[in-house]
Amino acid sequence: MINLQNILNTEGKEFLDNLLNKEVVVNEKLNAATLSFKKKTNSEMDLNRKLTFYKGTGVNKREITVADRVMTNFYSNGMTYLSNLSKIIIDRIPGNWTFVCKYFPNHQPSFINYSVLPKNNLVLSCIITSGGSKLEDVDDLRPWAELFDIAYQEPVFKGYLSEYQKERLHDYLENGSSKDSFARFIITLLNPSLTHSLYQNDGFDSPIDGFIFKFISDDGVTKPLSAKLIDPYMTNLIIK
Repeated sequence: MINLQNILNTEGKEFLDNLLNKEVVVNEKLNAATLSFKKKTNSEMDLNRKLTFYKGTGVNKREITVADRVMTNFYSNGMTYLSNLSKIIIDRIPGNWTFVCKYFPNHQPSFINYSVLPKNNLVLSCIITSGGSKLEDVDDLRPWAELFDIAYQEPVFKGYLSEYQKERLHDYLENGSSKDSFARFIITLLNPSLTHSLYQNDGFDSPIDGFIFKFISDDGVTKPLSAKLIDPYMTNLIIK
C-alpha cells in the first residue's frame, strides 16, 4: 500500500489536493498478526461445521495445517476460540466467505506493545465474499463481529475534511513533524472527541503503527484508493 508522503512526492501537490477533497474513511492501522477463517462448502469440514484457518494476507496467505499447529501455538488461542463457536453461529456463516481478523495472541503481537487486548483477542477487519467482493465498511463488519463476540473498528474519521484539516495534513506531509506525538496530532485533528488511540490506556503517549486513509470517489464507479500514514517511530524501527 502506498504511503501518503510518497503520493505527494511522486504525484505532486495537485494530485494530493484532489485526494484530500474526496470523502475519506480513516482507520488506525493495527500492528498485529492476521488470522482468517472460512467455512468451505461441499466438504467434510463443512458437514462437521468446522472452519478452515489461514495466516498472512494477499500472496502470502496460507492455510494453517496440522503440521503448522505442531510447530507453533502462536495462533492456537484464536483458532480454539473460533472453533468453539456454536453450531448455530457456524451455520449462519455463508460458504466460502473469508473473515479477516487482526489477531493479538498477547499484548505485543509484533512491534507495538498494547496495554489493552481486544475482545477475545480478535478484531474483524474485512470480509471477502465468495464472489470476491471486499466488505470493509463498519456497518458490514459490526453485525458479524457481534455475532462472533469479537471486536471491530469504528473509524477515526469518516466524511469530508475541513479546510483546516487539509491544511494541517498537507503541512505535516511536507515537513514530516509536529509538536505533538504522532497519534495525538492525527487523532485530535480528525476527531477531537477521542481521548486515546486503539487498545492503549495512556492517552496518546504510546507509539502506534499508523493510519489507513481510504479515499472514495463521488462517481460511485472508480475504485477507492487507500494510502497509509506511518508513525515515525515505526519508520525508524524498521530502518534499524
